[in-house]
Amino acid sequence: MQAYSAEQLRSDLATAFLMAVGISMIAAIAFAIGGVVNVLDLIRGKSVSTPWRTYLLSIIVVLLSYCVAAAAAGLLAFILRPARRSIVGWAVTGAAISAAIYGSVGVTIAVFFDPVGAFFLEHTTREEAWSSIPGFLEIMAPVGAVVGVYWWWRDRHGRPFA
Repeated sequence: MQAYSAEQLRSDLATAFLMAVGISMIAAIAFAIGGVVNVLDLIRGKSVSTPWRTYLLSIIVVLLSYCVAAAAAGLLAFILRPARRSIVGWAVTGAAISAAIYGSVGVTIAVFFDPVGAFFLEHTTREEAWSSIPGFLEIMAPVGAVVGVYWWWRDRHGRPFA
């Protein structure tokens, strides 16, 4: 099959969406904890720790950012398809996809700082949110590289993701 066929584009988009869903589970943990804290505050008769409006807007904005990120990551995976002839190419692809996904979320948090970014980054400013994105990507790209190597392993054992 050609490296740049329509079927491969579909496959790369599907893989990126699966990765975005998996990575979003990290955000789901934070949202679940926030929801539990709010419910416990209500049970105790206190005011909620995070206003429900902020909580719901945060969920919507982050989920939409993951969808946009997945589309960008899928296109990136498609462009990098020829590099995936080796384990290093798979690692580079995983790192690039991870950076695209987390970078999108970071930009979203900075753009929608009030109230969404402030929900995640208490005691910080919009400028600090922007300046933290490169360092965060330096941490998350290696995670994506490990996922890329896992994809390589799956592909070599006849179990591709998409």
